[in-house]
Amino acid sequence: MTSYRPSDAVLQELTAGLRSALGADLVALYLYGSSVSGGFDIGVSDIDLLAVTSDDVAETDIAGIEAFHRLIVERHPEWGDRLEVVYVGRDTLAGFRAGGPLAVISPGEPFHIRNGVELWLQNFYLVRETSATLFGPGPADLIPAISWGEFMAETARYAQEVRHRSLRDATPAARAYCVLTMCRAALHDPIRASLLETGGGGIHPVAAARMGMADCCR
Repeated sequence: MTSYRPSDAVLQELTAGLRSALGADLVALYLYGSSVSGGFDIGVSDIDLLAVTSDDVAETDIAGIEAFHRLIVERHPEWGDRLEVVYVGRDTLAGFRAGGPLAVISPGEPFHIRNGVELWLQNFYLVRETSATLFGPGPADLIPAISWGEFMAETARYAQEVRHRSLRDATPAARAYCVLTMCRAALHDPIRASLLETGGGGIHPVAAARMGMADCCR
């Protein structure tokens, strides 16, 4: 059965749990992805969250966050491999184009801190433009403006990156993710779909997507 978003009970539990784990350090929590844009399938789709913290993630209560995630999985094992939460400090988010750290827990990956916050522009754009606020101020108060052109350029860059990943020994799930990524890129500009390169010298997202899908399906 298809649902348009996770149940309110699960979202309330996630919000309350993070507020308890982080206390005053939690500035905002946003739900984005298929949960708000449509196409959410209760048995397949991930829950995508962006948590903004007052301090840099390196100074956040990592142990408390990990304990919270373990508890959620114990209570709701069906979400064990379908919960993605990105944690980023308020100041880092405000200047994300300059780089910096963020913390992530996502399907197939344990909770960890990484650099490269600037590479998450697509996510921040979607949060700013389409998310549902679960806690705190609206996303436009914390995320700087991102143009459509920036979003499209990053979509093309990411499609190219995925295209060149080695999938020789990839699992069926990894190959499926590759194809879905390319489909997302192709659907972002269906009217202007073209296999031609853009005048600026970059590869059009649709072109990158079509080439990438061919590579992923080999």
